[in-house]
Amino acid sequence: VGPAIPPVNIPPAVLARVDRFARREGLFRRARNILAAVSGGTDSVACLLVLDALRGRHGYELHVVH
Repeated sequence: VGPAIPPVNIPPAVLARVDRFARREGLFRRARNILAAVSGGTDSVACLLVLDALRGRHGYELHVVH
């Protein structure tokens, strides 16, 4: 188990839009664990931060590999 992801201020509109999409498409409906593979680039880190911010709403555990 590595260190926790530090809190980041993601615009609420971004989180709301991703949350609506995830719910509409059922992305996390049966997910208990999510494995995010990140390269360290800005796009994959941004995706990781959004997944981390949404995990409480969807009830999954987030795991990260680099």
